[in-house]
Amino acid sequence: MQPKLLIQQIGRYWNVDRVLKLAFLVCILLTSTSLALSQKYFYYYNGEKQPLELNTNYVYLVVQSDIPDSNQLSALVDKDVQITKFSLDNSAQTLKAVGNYKASSEYWAELKLKSDMSSEEYLTYLKMLEAQESIKVATPYFKNQEEEKIGLSNYLYVKIKSKDDFSRLDKLAREMGVTIVGQNKFMPLWYTLKCTKDSKFNALETANRFYESGMFEHAEPDLMVDELPHTPNDPLYGDQWGLNNTGQYGGAGTDMQVEDAWEITKGSRDVIVAVLDHGFEMNHPELQGNTIGTGFDTESGTTPALVLGSHGTACAGIIGARDDNNTGISGVAPNVRLMSVSNSLAGTPNSRQKRADGINWAWQNGADVISNSWGSGVQYAIIDNAITNALNNGRGGLGTIILFSAGNGNGNVSYPANSNPDIIAVGAMSPCGERKSFTSCDGEGWGSDFGAQLDVVAPGVLISTTDRQGSAGYNNGVTIHPNLGGTLVANDYADQNHTVWFNGTSAACPMVAGVAALVLSVNPCLTHDEVEDIIEQSAQKVGGYAYVNTFGRPNGTWHNEMGYGLVNAEAAVQLAQQMLPDNGDFDLYAKDRPFDIGSEPNPDNGPMWISEDIWVRQNLDGGASHQNPEFKLFSPNGVYVKIRNKSSVTSDCANLSLYFSKASTGLVWPNHWINYALLAF
Repeated sequence: MQPKLLIQQIGRYWNVDRVLKLAFLVCILLTSTSLALSQKYFYYYNGEKQPLELNTNYVYLVVQSDIPDSNQLSALVDKDVQITKFSLDNSAQTLKAVGNYKASSEYWAELKLKSDMSSEEYLTYLKMLEAQESIKVATPYFKNQEEEKIGLSNYLYVKIKSKDDFSRLDKLAREMGVTIVGQNKFMPLWYTLKCTKDSKFNALETANRFYESGMFEHAEPDLMVDELPHTPNDPLYGDQWGLNNTGQYGGAGTDMQVEDAWEITKGSRDVIVAVLDHGFEMNHPELQGNTIGTGFDTESGTTPALVLGSHGTACAGIIGARDDNNTGISGVAPNVRLMSVSNSLAGTPNSRQKRADGINWAWQNGADVISNSWGSGVQYAIIDNAITNALNNGRGGLGTIILFSAGNGNGNVSYPANSNPDIIAVGAMSPCGERKSFTSCDGEGWGSDFGAQLDVVAPGVLISTTDRQGSAGYNNGVTIHPNLGGTLVANDYADQNHTVWFNGTSAACPMVAGVAALVLSVNPCLTHDEVEDIIEQSAQKVGGYAYVNTFGRPNGTWHNEMGYGLVNAEAAVQLAQQMLPDNGDFDLYAKDRPFDIGSEPNPDNGPMWISEDIWVRQNLDGGASHQNPEFKLFSPNGVYVKIRNKSSVTSDCANLSLYFSKASTGLVWPNHWINYALLAF
């Protein structure tokens, strides 16, 4: 019945005043009904309903382990559907286990629908998908005033009001057919729950019912929004096509997916990358604050490291230049720390032994990764032995990650990159996604080495990076680039701290060293073999080459000119996260005083210099008694630390941070304890 007719009917019996009041009431009811319909989809935030609308262009799926890749899923769903995301679900890894829950092997995917659907057709399509045996969950996407694309996963978060309310959570979860996955390790009142094929409602509806029960402080669905990667404010970042290829230098948009990796990590201060090269300027505005210690000079066999040329500063910047400092560039891993090991890189007497010394010094002093942008025309067992030492003994036995540039001779991979299969041998790629060669799109007349020992490629031409300050570096005021028609290009910076055209596999090698550092930043428990496997398995098959299965290359398809392909920082970091061990509730400590029992703060006020868990040895001989350290030029003193576990839960992997200082009186923490080493065990 229309409102006007309703008023006329009622007017026969009521006076006009009453009719007007009733008309007003009817209008309110109609408006409320419209508002209710517009808020069919919503979630609660701080007690307020947050409205949502359906986005019928996307679908979220959870599929079981018999659909292990996007190709099989594509065959299962529809030829007119694009699979835009596909990944293993490892959500439980970050949570504290609750009860007997065991994570099953599942994959999640995002589908993009190519044809438009009405809301009714879209909801029917979701039901059709969920009816298939291999699909566990199919949930809708939404939009609101701020975001056009909001995905709904099968998870929700519930905060109980007190620790005694867990039984209420457990009871309602059982009634609703949802599973309690785990407890937040940092905020123990928060729990993560999971909707399955047996659940009565999806995660949005379930969260609303949990909140509306009044038993819980918060209940929120897991809504997924693609955050735009943050672009650093460094002025030369726009030139860094290897990190974000927007077509610079005629490129094809192919890059290392670094911005996406940064959404997960920009590196850890616990990860140390040694640059064995000319040495780098530790007071460079882009590098200072990201360095560790004073380094080592192989030419003199002493510390500190020196700056013997421009090459090392350029390599160091590619790995770990600071980001978002309104200066220059950003490194691949801008939060890691850099160790300088200087060598002349020249054919001088004893030069190869000095390089071996640099490798040994680096791993013995805590380097997790050693980047080597140099080669040798002659092979040396002394270098081979140093590399083997680092691979076998570095990082507390997990092995230091060793990377070498493949060489710039347009021929076979050069030495030492070709000397050991556990080395990551890195070739150079042009901005167009092809092997850097005499005919690649950049127009520079050299070629990256390739062949049987090549592992991966990375950007290696037209690379913007740090340069020695002043006129000593590559950029001494003006630069002419051959691909720019001989145009004279003025220096980008009056202080001459950067170069915009660093080239060679020398540039490609530190690119991959930065990715290795990102990998270790999310999972320090990995062995050197596992890091290499991750980098190779996750590489992108770019350039239109025919990558094929190759004997002796177990980590996927491979090509003679590209190895496993272009390094993919995001995929490598994600794969490293999936390999994290479940450390459980172990409780590790080392006695810093005789009666230390692992309580914090330590109630024992006795002297710390007689700890039975920390002792010094004059050589790395495994001795169990303390010796006073002695000054030596060539072999290090060693500090041994015993780790105890108070818990009955076995520790899979953990980090030990050891801080030390020169002996003196009046030492104050942390001012004087600037020396540092990290071991994983």
